[in-house]
Amino acid sequence: MFNSFQKEWSAGLLFHAFIFWGIGCILVPKIVWIVPYLLYSCYIFKSLNIRSFVASIFGFSIPIGVYVVYELWNSQGGEIATKIADITKTEGIYFDNSQLPIIVMLIYSFIIFMVSAAHSMLHSMDEKMQTRCYLQFFIVTTTLLFILAFSCISSSVQLLPFIQIGNGLLYGHFSTLTRNKWSNLFFICMLVFIIPVFIINLLY
Repeated sequence: MFNSFQKEWSAGLLFHAFIFWGIGCILVPKIVWIVPYLLYSCYIFKSLNIRSFVASIFGFSIPIGVYVVYELWNSQGGEIATKIADITKTEGIYFDNSQLPIIVMLIYSFIIFMVSAAHSMLHSMDEKMQTRCYLQFFIVTTTLLFILAFSCISSSVQLLPFIQIGNGLLYGHFSTLTRNKWSNLFFICMLVFIIPVFIINLLY
């Protein structure tokens, strides 16, 4: 999808990008909520037109359609109903010993995200237009993933790897551009705090 930036003939690129996102939605149903923002991002990237929009929808529909047909043929649609229930399921935050490790990990990741995203937004005008669009994409996408994770803790284990992708890229951008005592102090603090996070994961 990023390769389609400001390309008029982007239908093929978006077609393949949305095929993979469709596969991802089968594995992690919650991320289907991010599809509208992906299309909006394509518009921001100036790669969305009628042809690429149709290609995106068609690409996204192929793996979903194949999966639906397969499940209807083999299990009368029971698994499909489960996936749909996962999409609409909300729980909110509740404190249970079994959920404590993932809640702690989400909070730890959210702190890193907030610092990295705030830095990116404050210094966005210093970046090239393409880099600025990419950073905005990762900030909004990761925010949406955090909302989905906190709204349904039981699904957050599946969402956490997606969150860490955006987190890693944003923190990498932050650490590359800020080489001062404050960024070093933040890095040391996060390195120290990862120890209790690791211990909690071991204990629970």
